[in-house]
Amino acid sequence: MKGRPEVLAALTEVMRAELTASNQYLLGGAQARNGGFLKLATKFEAESKGEFEHARQVAERLLFLGGAPDGRLLTDPQQSESPVEQLRLDLALEVAHADRLNSGIKVAREHGDHASAQLLEAILVATEAHVDWLETQLELAKKIGDGLYLSQQL
Repeated sequence: MKGRPEVLAALTEVMRAELTASNQYLLGGAQARNGGFLKLATKFEAESKGEFEHARQVAERLLFLGGAPDGRLLTDPQQSESPVEQLRLDLALEVAHADRLNSGIKVAREHGDHASAQLLEAILVATEAHVDWLETQLELAKKIGDGLYLSQQL
């Protein structure tokens, strides 16, 4: 099946963003683990695997539509030595990705590619759940202070 160029472009951008996020969470997890924040490390590592799985799903869709998956990162992964600041960087990444997914869903629907739209919608649900988790963590850190928040992440 041949996909429309606009849909292939949207899927490619999503795939590259998913790979960027996977790398950012992988690095954040390693840094958190090295700092002794094992709960955060476990969460970041799980997110890295989830983002990589999304990239795999999009790659398969691209191939199905006759496109070529692009394994390059969309941007450089953002890192901070502060786990709380890393949460802020991750939130910015996820909010931008939610916008990207919404745009991709619109493009897919406009071109009658409902299966691609459904795939992107499923990824959007996971992205929004992660945005909610990140916002909650940052609000907790703000309410109780970074030090007390981080002491709960050991």
